[in-house]
Amino acid sequence: MAKIFKILLTKILAPLYFLEAFKVLSVLKQIEGLEKNNNYEQAVTLRSTWLSKIKRKNSAPLWLSEAKYLFHQKMDYLNAINAFEKAISVYSEQPLHFGSINPLDMYYGASACAIMLGNRERGTEYYNEFAVYYEEFAINNGLNAYSSVYSEQKKWIEEQLDDKRKVTY
Repeated sequence: MAKIFKILLTKILAPLYFLEAFKVLSVLKQIEGLEKNNNYEQAVTLRSTWLSKIKRKNSAPLWLSEAKYLFHQKMDYLNAINAFEKAISVYSEQPLHFGSINPLDMYYGASACAIMLGNRERGTEYYNEFAVYYEEFAINNGLNAYSSVYSEQKKWIEEQLDDKRKVTY
């Protein structure tokens, strides 16, 4: 009986459990390809379709993709921060998304959006989370190059949070 249970678990149930997560990664690659070719409308449609039909636990990479699109392409900071927050919420519940989702992207984006919306307190909260990941990656030899890509973003946020006058673009 134990052998049958093990086969059922490893050969049937486990692949079904992870099937949607792997499909999300495949869809994410399709979206990235569409956006690379400036097919943003098709990317938005594909992302929206999948966000409406997948389980919440698998949605963090797609929410991050939506947030980055709204932030970088549309400069819609309010909707972007909402999408970043959805990605952060799912990620905090399912931290195994690491590898398919970049916490530096999430927290930098949320911090930058909050700053652009004039909410320095919220921007500081997200920056503090960003800084924790940034420092962890920076001290890890294998991830040092990974965090160094974000040094300009880190500097920009710090300048904005230090400057009480107004946000510079």
